[in-house]
Amino acid sequence: MDFELVINLLNSFLKNKDIRKRLHYIVDNKINDWEKWLQIEFEQFIAAKRFQVKREVTAYLDPFLFPQNRLSKVDIILCQNKSLYDGFIFIEFKCTKSIAALKRGLEHDKLKIQSIIDCEYKIRNSFFVGFHLNCKPKEIDNMDTYVTEILKGSYAVFKICPCPSNHNCNCTNNEIGVVLC
Repeated sequence: MDFELVINLLNSFLKNKDIRKRLHYIVDNKINDWEKWLQIEFEQFIAAKRFQVKREVTAYLDPFLFPQNRLSKVDIILCQNKSLYDGFIFIEFKCTKSIAALKRGLEHDKLKIQSIIDCEYKIRNSFFVGFHLNCKPKEIDNMDTYVTEILKGSYAVFKICPCPSNHNCNCTNNEIGVVLC
């Protein structure tokens, strides 16, 4: 049920005209440091839908697995107001150009969340959301196989140019790959 909730939130977020316009700008201008921007936009989007949401929540990690960085931050936590379920959904974001960097980042974040030994907020579930800019057919096929077979998650490529969604446009840099696992 949490997976469906997060996937629906992501779909709604990525179909937002203003978000698509900003993402197209990021892709078109080959901007690297857009992860914090995305987190803040997603946080505001979720809060507007009457969720309790927090960003950069402090968590303490197992010192044997993370001896140098026992203190960490979880990108976003959320729960529905008046939910029957106890606890928060923890979400880690990764925004990269390449799928290789995204795979490494997702693996690191998964280990980080599994290593949490103390946090002010109770974890109910955790998800990892990844975005990659390079959307060549070979990379898309590679990522689709990796996400569906290895991570058992969901993968989609979103069109982000301003053209109508059912129109085959000639825009360059008009797609972004999105992973949820």
